[in-house]
Amino acid sequence: MFKERILHLFPSYRIGEGIIKELRASNKCIMDRINDLDAKNEYLFWLTNIMTNELPLDAKRRIFLETPKAVGTTRGIQLAENQILRTIKQTCDKNNLNFFLMGGTLLGAVRHRGFIPWDDDIDIGMMKPDLMKLISIINESPDSMIQIKKYYQFNGGTVYKAKYKFTKTIFVDIFPFEPLNATDENANTVWEETQNIASDFSSRILAEVKAKGLYQQSLVTPVASEEMDLFFRNLEQELANCKYLGQGPYFSECIENGYKFRKSRGLLKFDDLYPLLTDEVEFEGEKYSAWKNYMTRLEMFFGDIYSFPKCIVQKHKAEFEGVENDLQSLIEKKIIEVEK
Repeated sequence: MFKERILHLFPSYRIGEGIIKELRASNKCIMDRINDLDAKNEYLFWLTNIMTNELPLDAKRRIFLETPKAVGTTRGIQLAENQILRTIKQTCDKNNLNFFLMGGTLLGAVRHRGFIPWDDDIDIGMMKPDLMKLISIINESPDSMIQIKKYYQFNGGTVYKAKYKFTKTIFVDIFPFEPLNATDENANTVWEETQNIASDFSSRILAEVKAKGLYQQSLVTPVASEEMDLFFRNLEQELANCKYLGQGPYFSECIENGYKFRKSRGLLKFDDLYPLLTDEVEFEGEKYSAWKNYMTRLEMFFGDIYSFPKCIVQKHKAEFEGVENDLQSLIEKKIIEVEK
């Protein structure tokens, strides 16, 4: 505070502050204008593509459904990931375990009946007890071509990834959820306090990752060293003893998923989302389950789902270094086929 007062005595500082304010105001005007032009251009696009006697929403649904699929390496990644997803589905169906599509995967199912053409990953969610059973079944099966491991991420969160045993890339992300000891009266308090715990968990992970010189890596496995493995297990044991975990009408992404992941999904209520709608959405020729009010959740997360995104790019390029070799291996093993 004292430093800022001293700096305000210097003319160059005041002039600099004024210039920054002007630039910010100018930048906002430019962005508002660009967004306005984007909206007008998209509106004109839909007007020129509506067929006779077709409603605007019907035109949007038709055009997104008719959008060409990805090609080349991106499509190869999608096909390989879809085989992992089908393996998970077969295992869950056989063992009465439940999972649901979420994020961009669910959006793709609703809008394209498969992958969003520019998407490169699959996201599913499970309640943690079901996920632990799935991991045990798959990882202990000598015939399984995939395995599921937990990964510690550079943002301080964790995620489970199902991967082929013989490839380094290509994965399906599995996000675990857990019930909370919360009531309607204290739900907000429980959410805030568990988010504080998640934030501390993330900070401690990041500190350990940086201390070990691993911060530059996009993902850190829990078996990076015996010392780190012990650190992570002790940290997770602390979370397992959290007083807010248990049965109740509310649930959320697991605390160990990290502050940012949990914040994006928020505090959820079982009655709003369960029971799951079985075989509700189609993804690449298979039927999958979804939350009870999945359309509302999609609109909360993405806004107008029948609007084109500002950026059409692959999100996980850093994780696909060397993917061509992995895809070739999958083709040779006849796990996937190149689409003609």
